Amino acid sequence: MDKIALDRGIALRRQVVGAEYADKSLKHEGFGSHLQLLITAYGWGEAWSGEHLPLKTRSFLMIVMLATLNRPAQLRVHVLGALNNGATPEEIEDVLAHVAVVCGAPCALDALKIATEVIDEARSRPAV
Repeated sequence: MDKIALDRGIALRRQVVGAEYADKSLKHEGFGSHLQLLITAYGWGEAWSGEHLPLKTRSFLMIVMLATLNRPAQLRVHVLGALNNGATPEEIEDVLAHVAVVCGAPCALDALKIATEVIDEARSRPAV
């Protein structure tokens, strides 16, 4: 595994989804640990680290893909990541409007429910 990509991926994953979540994902050993390293090195260290798209745009892409794939647990993580990357709730709602038109209302409404929960939780946390 590419050590440079892994280190870059760890740093970016911690930045986007938060150190606590990222560290917890990488903490366990044994079954599943290789998959976490693979995702961190190549997903975060390569794909997420590309030069041509800002992080907020990458977050929007993740929201669309995860909503479409009906992956609520990962959608929750990436809505928070989008907020961390400077996205506003209004921008996230606009992204979900595209999901509704292209992928269907049920898909977008499920994603909206999750996004609303994450945004409400983020708003209720004390500022750091």
